Amino acid sequence: MVTYHQVTEKDFDELALLLSNQWATPEIRDNPIAMKHSGLMSLFYFMVHHTFTCVAEDNGRDIGLLICTNLKERPIDMKYAKLLIREVAFMICNPETRDDGLAWGEYTQLAQELEERSVHGIDAELELFVVDPEYRGQGIGKRMFRSMIEFFKKTGTENFFLHTDTSCTYQFYERRGMNRIGQLESDIKSADIDGIDMFIYAAQVDDIK
Repeated sequence: MVTYHQVTEKDFDELALLLSNQWATPEIRDNPIAMKHSGLMSLFYFMVHHTFTCVAEDNGRDIGLLICTNLKERPIDMKYAKLLIREVAFMICNPETRDDGLAWGEYTQLAQELEERSVHGIDAELELFVVDPEYRGQGIGKRMFRSMIEFFKKTGTENFFLHTDTSCTYQFYERRGMNRIGQLESDIKSADIDGIDMFIYAAQVDDIK
């Protein structure tokens, strides 16, 4: 039975593996230590400003994660900021993980540039959304997404946006009624894709299907 809860410390290792399995390059996947720290870096990066989180769990195994933030408040969780600094230092200082760490830095820089060109006057951001491929098509992602929309409505959030790319199932957002407002080509490698296209989608909360 699938249950849902907010992120807690006990989720860290499983969520790190979930994220690495989604985006890590083949080189990283062959290295368990690199897999762990690459995933933790990603997790803590998105948790620094989190406002709402949702973890999907099936019989003790974390199979999905959603993180969003209120851009008007833009809270900073210092616990996660310190954990992020630790993971970034590990990734950059170790030869086995340095290339992945640098690629992550390049990706986030390009994403920021695309955001600055495309996003104006939006209340919130869906920072991270991933479901284990084995569990897709079962309505789990829809329920997680809907829980975020309900949170937005309760907190008076009128609109939101998100980053995605061609390594992700971005069509999911189009089916929910979101519109692509930005696009950028890159030569960054993600998972098994050489050169991903980066997208920004946005929507009014009340327009979500």
